[in-house]
Amino acid sequence: MSLRLNLLLLCLALFVGGATLVFQSIDMADWTDPAAAEAVQTWDPPAENHGPAYDAYNKRWFKAMDALRTPKWPTHDAGAALMALGVSIAAGLFMLRIKTASDVATLMTPQSGVAIYFTAAAGWFGYAGASILALLEGFDRFQFPPWDDTLVVPIIAISVFAVVGWLAASVVMFLILRHAPLPAPLWVWRKDMPMHDWLYTGFAGVAVLLGAEILRETYLYGHWLAVPCVLQCVYAALCIRAVGIARGK
Repeated sequence: MSLRLNLLLLCLALFVGGATLVFQSIDMADWTDPAAAEAVQTWDPPAENHGPAYDAYNKRWFKAMDALRTPKWPTHDAGAALMALGVSIAAGLFMLRIKTASDVATLMTPQSGVAIYFTAAAGWFGYAGASILALLEGFDRFQFPPWDDTLVVPIIAISVFAVVGWLAASVVMFLILRHAPLPAPLWVWRKDMPMHDWLYTGFAGVAVLLGAEILRETYLYGHWLAVPCVLQCVYAALCIRAVGIARGK
């Protein structure tokens, strides 16, 4: 069988396995004791809104809620992440026109730096959006005290980091992509400039490892939308590596 067929079968297995988990979660109750969970959810707010007493009160609330949770939402989120991974890999196979192992070995970057830029942008801001959605879902699932303003600070922090981080990344990408010899072989390696190649490869390697860790976290307790976004960012990082090495600067 061809590489594409093997990978499509893997994608199908991921999708079916994920869908099975999602359907299993539908029949699960949210709480082991709904009445007790409702009682904890309606606790009076702490007398103080900050300080050791406030933190201790919140800690007791978290402990009480966690003791009443069922595997419903972890099962659902893991299944959704597996489904998203299967669909994302399948989409990548067709978009990159991968049929055989030789197609992987001869992959090229997009013909336009703009395409690389917008691929990275979609992944970057998509992941920021997925992170915010994960927080909002967590609030709906009573993963945070109803009186707490916990969501405000992280949502603002995620938004600011997304914008500022993207501005910095845009400058770096502009410097690398301008006058770039596109398309470039995705796995290019220039023996005449090994240190230069290792620099860009190290950057891409960090991106791949970070992406793998984020995917692991997404499987455990994240939002499924993060899966395709992370894969887009990893692909964009590999393209930046290839362009940087091909430029020789």
